[in-house]
Amino acid sequence: MLGTKSARSEKRNKIYHAVNTVFVLCTPLIMLAYLTRVLTPAGVGQYSYASSVITYFTVFAALGFGYYARRELVKERDNAYNRSCLFWDIFLCRLIPTLIALCINVTLSLTGAYGEKSFLMLVMSSNVVAVAIDVGFVFRDLGDYGKIVARNVAVKIITMLFTFLFVRTPGDVWKYELIHYGAAIAGNIVMWAGIPGLIIKVKLSDLRPMRHLPETLRLFVPTIVLSVYTMIDKTLIGAITHSDAENGYYEMSDVVVRTALTAVISINALRMPRIERELRNGHEARLKEEIYTSAAFVWFAGSAAAALIPAAACNLGAAYLGERYVEAEKILSVLAFLPLVMGLSNTIGTQYLIPSGQDKKFTAAVLTGALVNISLNIPFIIFFGAFGAAVATIIAECFVTVIMIIFAKSKFHTGRLFICGIKNIIAGGVAFAAAYSLSRVLPQGIGYGLIAIAAGIASYILVLAILRSGYLFACFKTIAANIRRSRAMKSARKKTDVSDALNTCEGVVYTEHDEADSPTAADMSDYADDASAEHSQDYDS
Repeated sequence: MLGTKSARSEKRNKIYHAVNTVFVLCTPLIMLAYLTRVLTPAGVGQYSYASSVITYFTVFAALGFGYYARRELVKERDNAYNRSCLFWDIFLCRLIPTLIALCINVTLSLTGAYGEKSFLMLVMSSNVVAVAIDVGFVFRDLGDYGKIVARNVAVKIITMLFTFLFVRTPGDVWKYELIHYGAAIAGNIVMWAGIPGLIIKVKLSDLRPMRHLPETLRLFVPTIVLSVYTMIDKTLIGAITHSDAENGYYEMSDVVVRTALTAVISINALRMPRIERELRNGHEARLKEEIYTSAAFVWFAGSAAAALIPAAACNLGAAYLGERYVEAEKILSVLAFLPLVMGLSNTIGTQYLIPSGQDKKFTAAVLTGALVNISLNIPFIIFFGAFGAAVATIIAECFVTVIMIIFAKSKFHTGRLFICGIKNIIAGGVAFAAAYSLSRVLPQGIGYGLIAIAAGIASYILVLAILRSGYLFACFKTIAANIRRSRAMKSARKKTDVSDALNTCEGVVYTEHDEADSPTAADMSDYADDASAEHSQDYDS
């Protein structure tokens, strides 16, 4: 029964994850086409710069509690009282850095320290407030993804509706900020309604919030470094070029590419529960197969993104973003490699180094990337503007990926992590040639751009099939296994219905022996695990 319940819970969480991923991917793309035209590159650039600056305050407010809460709440999953004490400890302890960050930003905004963007930064303070009251980590770490997804979907729908209603001119940047973060605050407040079902009353004398501070400070280092080197480029573009338009070009290109990156990482994240389970159980061979399969997926999806985004940029760029964003095409072509490079670093760092307690190695890799990023960004932005920032970002991400692979080489076969990508690179080159040729021949337009992308995808899959890609064939096998499983379950239901009808008519007593001989959900779950194992073993053939 426990296995069946666990299988159903995991299946339900996958459905929630899929719904959330669809909204995470679709809503930015819908909003993007609208905001680029309404706010213009300058308005988008103002938002981008202000958002990058406020990120430093929100990261300080979070203070590493994300990683810490995930680790500690899992330990107290089955102890309601200890879990509740831990929740209140974390919430109260997090209020301290949040209030400090909020006071500093409000003071700087009111004194005009941000210049003409002081009002925007004051409105941005609402993002810090959203961090202070966020309790989503409880639902995430205890596996209750349904409430998180419901909140995220509601917040995104409300944000879209209010943006279409109230953001109408280039001067409405502050309105978009207020809508965006106001909806996040409202969503976090609503989440508190579900807390009584997971958290019980505790004695005040049992609360010791400050005992968590040393560990969270240690985890804060990789958090702040990771945020700095992913946001510093936007801050430096604004500070060096003093051009909101340059930031606007970079921001729009970044949103498009990071949407693809989100898709890669989100789908890959579905393997995290199994990876953590193999780590806990000490199943080293199974752990390696999970990581190798994650890397194979990143090569499969990341190579396609690196090929198709630049190929379609010349066609979709102006048609989708607007005529003012022609400069974004070059930036898109460079940043298109992010899903591949960051996907690989995410596979090693987030899926292995952090869960296995190797935080120092993760921090060292990210810190190196941050130093490389800053060192390259300054001269590259001075000479090449936003395009230079894109080049510097890709180089820095490559450094991070290589360092993480070096740290993990004692556990994983480095060659196996890369060899599985050779066929994807070849297929990506053919897909780029096909999509780029069509983009140049067809008229500019979203529809024609999608035709070029479709041709590129078809070429990509065809070449992989010709090259007999193990990962592609493993995907086909998994799909076929799921179809067979679905048919088996339908057949089992029909047999059960007929058996029940016969038993009722003939007065036969149903025994445990009969139940043991019939197909159950647990049997189907085992079948699915077998199919997944087959998938893991075949991907690199």
